[in-house]
Amino acid sequence: MKRITFLTVAAVLITLVAASCGQNTPQSTTSATETAMQREDPQAEDKTTSANVEQDEETYDSQNRHPIDIQMDKDIEANGSNRGIFDAYEKAAKAWEEEMNKNYQTLMTMYNNTSDGGDVCRKKLQKTQEAWLAFWKDETLFNGYYWSLFDGSMYSTYPTYYNMYMLRMRAFELVCYFDKFPYSCDTYFDENTDVKTEEEWDKMLNEQYKLLMARLKKDNQDRLRAAQRKWIAYRDAEDDCGNSCNRLNEYSIYDPDYRLNIVRERALRLEKYVNDYDECPDCLKK
Repeated sequence: MKRITFLTVAAVLITLVAASCGQNTPQSTTSATETAMQREDPQAEDKTTSANVEQDEETYDSQNRHPIDIQMDKDIEANGSNRGIFDAYEKAAKAWEEEMNKNYQTLMTMYNNTSDGGDVCRKKLQKTQEAWLAFWKDETLFNGYYWSLFDGSMYSTYPTYYNMYMLRMRAFELVCYFDKFPYSCDTYFDENTDVKTEEEWDKMLNEQYKLLMARLKKDNQDRLRAAQRKWIAYRDAEDDCGNSCNRLNEYSIYDPDYRLNIVRERALRLEKYVNDYDECPDCLKK
């Protein structure tokens, strides 16, 4: 199964808006969003607006963007205040949760109709989804408390964004089990081109985890620890399900680096948490 990664607005906003752990702390939420949109779509200035984008499949394909992303950008453009951005993220999160659940049910039905290994894959998928939901719950909880350490009204939108981003990623992971993915796929943190083994990424992950723990007080350490343990369970379940059940999908092939990529993304995620904390000490509450 091909690795699910994204060049659309969610992946870029994580870097520029720092909604989860961007490397650069934004000076303005609105300007950061505008910059992110430009980076995400280099041809943004040349985009053709449509009165009904939901019907314009050719536009989606040419822009490599999902309709939910397009609508979220429109909502932010219509109201770029912190409240408007918060509402746009929350609205998109609900849409992505529906998309995720729809893709999950599609997969479960597909495995139910498959005689060769379908029952096994249904159990694996259920285990994986339960593990992801547990990770999502604890990770978004930690993320919310993490951003409460920062002083400034713009940071209030970041936990809402990260919740939406995680749901979006999971919806894409599930759809790529059974369908050709029509939108742009690349690494979550595409600016990092390091080539490392899984062992090297795992070492980096542990180093960043320790660095982050050292910066947090005990209550947030406990929250991070809980999220990390849930991530480990999700990592193992997703790797097992992805590489044992994709043979039932004519579009997918075995990916020997699937687990490596899961580890890689978590290592970079933790690194971004550390970078955000260190790069703007004046942003932290006194």
